[in-house]
Amino acid sequence: MIAALYQLARGLGIANRDIVIAGEPYQTHIVDLYSRLSVERFVPLSVLLAMLAAWLCLRSLRLTLMVMALAGLGQMLGMALISATMGQMGAIMIVVPTLLFMLTLSAAVHLVNYYVDCRHSGLSHPGLRALKMGAWPCFLSALTTSFGFISLVVSDLEPVFQFGLLAGIGILVTTLILLLLFVPATRIQAIGHRELPDEYFRPFRWAEGLIALTSGRSWTIIAGTLLVCTAAALGLPRLQTTTRFDGMFDEGHPSVRSLRWVESRLGPIETMEFLITFPEQEPDVDLIDQLAVVQQLQAAINSQTSVHSTFSAINLLPSLPMRQGSRATIQRSVYRKVITDDLGTLESAQLISTKQSGTSWRITARFKTSQDDQFHQLKSELQAVAMRQLESQIDSPAQRPTLEITGLRTVIETANSVLMQDLISSFATAFLLITPAMMLLVRSFWGGLLVMIPNILPVVLVFGVMGWASIPLDVASILTASVALGIAVDDTLHCVYWFLRSRQAGASLQGASAEAIRHCGRAMWFTTLISTCAMLPFIFCEFLPTGKFALLLILILMSAIIGDLLLLPAMMSSRLGRWMGPATNHDNSAA
Repeated sequence: MIAALYQLARGLGIANRDIVIAGEPYQTHIVDLYSRLSVERFVPLSVLLAMLAAWLCLRSLRLTLMVMALAGLGQMLGMALISATMGQMGAIMIVVPTLLFMLTLSAAVHLVNYYVDCRHSGLSHPGLRALKMGAWPCFLSALTTSFGFISLVVSDLEPVFQFGLLAGIGILVTTLILLLLFVPATRIQAIGHRELPDEYFRPFRWAEGLIALTSGRSWTIIAGTLLVCTAAALGLPRLQTTTRFDGMFDEGHPSVRSLRWVESRLGPIETMEFLITFPEQEPDVDLIDQLAVVQQLQAAINSQTSVHSTFSAINLLPSLPMRQGSRATIQRSVYRKVITDDLGTLESAQLISTKQSGTSWRITARFKTSQDDQFHQLKSELQAVAMRQLESQIDSPAQRPTLEITGLRTVIETANSVLMQDLISSFATAFLLITPAMMLLVRSFWGGLLVMIPNILPVVLVFGVMGWASIPLDVASILTASVALGIAVDDTLHCVYWFLRSRQAGASLQGASAEAIRHCGRAMWFTTLISTCAMLPFIFCEFLPTGKFALLLILILMSAIIGDLLLLPAMMSSRLGRWMGPATNHDNSAA
């Protein structure tokens, strides 16, 4: 419809820039359009930046091409899943391919880290040995990340449900493909450690400093981190949600400018629909009597200062006839014929609906609110006004029509109220699904809970700051909590895995923590840097919910690496490490 309108305007010699369009159908069109444009514009740049970051980290073109090829399979699978199940990408689904690319790349970097270590140590079959070392933590990582995604299926919002389901299935499939293709890929590439500069094989450059810091000041780090998290958590109750269209684009965007132009010159475009349904008609009940009720109800709604204008079938029909007198009888007979003749037209215009269950009349009220909470207040006020008017006109509750308030804005605001519930329920579901996996890994109930603390840290920190800063959540924002929990567990699993191996070999708490940092620190930092670069282009997306999603995910990834490289080693080095990794041999760890 929009394309046909532009084509018609061009035929009349009117340029697209001279056309002002606003309205709820147009807003839906704009959201879908810029969702598709985001993929076309930013996904290629996302891949290029990720490739550049991978090359800078791995210092080898062959290693970079290998991990990019493996991750690219994940991205293509994500696009194929969306195409097969939905046909096209919506505003939320556009990030699924990039997320699968980022997560597959993260797992591939960890495997490559094991592979290079094996090559450098002169071990035979390094690809197979690396797979044996990394397959279990990679599988657990994919499983827990999938739990983070699948937890979103508890949402009542269909886009969020679809996102969680497709992403959850996608990460499991891409990880399986990665594990199956990794060994053949290493053999095809025939990558030798001689291709890499010597500094690549040196310990993670910050490793020894982190080891000294986390082992020497473990309780200071733990106490300081928990204090910061507690302060941030106090901002969580202050979180607000929004689904306003003008909050999805900058004020300078053409669609927002058109909206402001129409509102300033013609009036607001936001509507609230009132459906008045009369019970099944009795032989002595007349449509004229119903129209009289609708007319007075419309007048009562229109009298409110917050309402700009109203519209219903009343506006298209002649004035109602008088109620009494012989002249009124003739007028009612003529008026009844007018209604009967125009009934089909009114039904086609969706102003009236006649069914066996009753007759419904539609009143459209136009209004303008600047804040989401003002809409809820306005809706409550108008509902109260309408109910009082109906009660004053019809005494019998059995004969009184039912009232329903609906409309696109009402549906959107209903979704808005569901957002916060979804954020809490999906995060709780993700926590309940992921925590048992961590308990299984460390074989301890309390140890599993302790390991989850560094993974909860980024979510609490980022969302708490959003609450303190009064930054509202949108549909895309609620995805980041559960998604980030799954992603953060990725590095945690690899780190804990090496900590457990060292503890089982008889290492002290501090020694095992140091070995975990030496083995995983470099790969953890690389995956965070590459993942951040993969999401970075989306920050500049014109569709602000996608940009906010990317920014939040980057901030959470940065917070997660702090938790995994600072808080987690500090916990493992302290007495808490006894719960997280009991030694099979004698424990000579220091307090």
